[in-house]
Amino acid sequence: MIVVAIIGILAAVAIPQYQNYIARSQFSEAHTLLGGARVVIQEKVSAGEATDFADLGLQTAGSYGEITSSDDISGTDTTYTLTYTFGSGSSSASPKISGETVEYEYDNDDGTWSCTTSVDAQFATRCD
Repeated sequence: MIVVAIIGILAAVAIPQYQNYIARSQFSEAHTLLGGARVVIQEKVSAGEATDFADLGLQTAGSYGEITSSDDISGTDTTYTLTYTFGSGSSSASPKISGETVEYEYDNDDGTWSCTTSVDAQFATRCD
């Protein structure tokens, strides 16, 4: 009986910690996909090439969400924004981050990227 009680207490502590770990690891997928997209967009912008976002050949769908952009590369815009939205349903993310976003914005004037996220800070392992 004591052994069962100890296992119950350990499970009560371990399961929520594991769920937090899952949410943090899924958050890192957004940075992996957005990181690749950053390189491609920066190359197109610096070369002054105009192209549709869909024609960049990027992997936009991940296991837990997808990248979207309201901006196409025109070569003259001052900013470009990429948004990774954590999905629900078939490409479901952890309920702790489902529906949340990670947004990267490129400033063409100074050549820098900024990152913002709606994900709770305990799951947002980094936003750079």
